Formats: sequence, C-alpha cells, structure tokens
Amino acid sequence: MPSIAFKRNYSKTSKTPRRPYEKERLDQELKLLGEYGLRCKREIWRVQLALAKIRKAGETAARSLGLTLLHMIQDLRQGDTRMGKRAKPFGLWGVGNTGDRREAGG
Repeated sequence: MPSIAFKRNYSKTSKTPRRPYEKERLDQELKLLGEYGLRCKREIWRVQLALAKIRKAGETAARSLGLTLLHMIQDLRQGDTRMGKRAKPFGLWGVGNTGDRREAGG
C-alpha cells in the first residue's frame, strides 16, 4: 500500500473559454500577449483562473461572515446568548425593544 507522501491532489491550472471564437475576447487576449510578452494564451487563462478562485474564496468568506454577524444580532435580540441575557435587565434588548432608535421617540 502506498504511503501518504506519494498522494497528489491534481487540479486544473487553466480553464479554456466557453466561447472559443468570441471576437472581443480574442482581441483582448492578443493585446495582452503583445503587451506583457506572454508565450501563449494558456498563460492568460491560468491567471484568470487563479483570480477567479481568489474572488470566489473572498465572496464565500464575506458571505459566511455576514451570516455570522446576522445570527449574532438575532441571538442578541432574542436574548439567547449570555450577552443578551445580561443586557435584558438594563433595557438594552428585550420584549418590546427591537433595537431601533427611531421607535424610542428619536
């Protein structure tokens, strides 16, 4: 049985475009090839794939962070957490108080 040290996680390094003969994309790729002295279009596609992965990771991280903050606010308003239970006696969160300052006469 092979050891763990020989296992590889193979993944694609570039992704070909969906539409191979799109004029605007072809012109833009040709311009980038000349401007930066790249050898082939695969080098452009490799960088585009890397940027897409970074963007996707950032979007998922932002989405999970936003959901986490949303759940924390909801927990505080419901008084389910220790902090919410501590804040209830002071009138910061609780029944009839939604947390909006506009309702308090402001």
